[in-house]
Amino acid sequence: MDSVFTTDGPTPLDRLSAVLRDGIPLTGFMQVDIDHCDTHKLRLRAPYEPNRNHKGAAFGGSLAALAVVTGWSVLELACRERGADAEVVISHLEMDFLAPVTADLISHCSRPDPDTLAHFFDALLIHGKAALDISVTIEGVRMNSVRCCGTYVALQRKRERSERA
Repeated sequence: MDSVFTTDGPTPLDRLSAVLRDGIPLTGFMQVDIDHCDTHKLRLRAPYEPNRNHKGAAFGGSLAALAVVTGWSVLELACRERGADAEVVISHLEMDFLAPVTADLISHCSRPDPDTLAHFFDALLIHGKAALDISVTIEGVRMNSVRCCGTYVALQRKRERSERA
């Protein structure tokens, strides 16, 4: 795992990796792992074999789950890096399956730019929730095989909302 984040103790990226491995049973079964992360993008990988179907391609449900968790991971990581105690959930998803995936499942997601994140965290602080559209692609042998756009919402945990009141 390549990363630009280094500090003493578990980093936000280390904690996210643990959640993907141990906290979400589906991603554990799929063997999802962080393949690369820097300030610009996040790439997750899942091996082909446990995610294939009977027709010799990646199972559509595995592709959808990987796309959803990739977008979720980008926003979850941003919240963890910022120290925001927020629950991140997906509220809307659109996917295009363009070609079969017949190798390891590799998803790519650009991390939001600093201005977008500043507006997002301002809304979270003011309203107790904020939404962000995040696009994800999954590689195929010759092209991007899956395109996905999801709307993810961060909700301040009730403890924080009641402290503000």
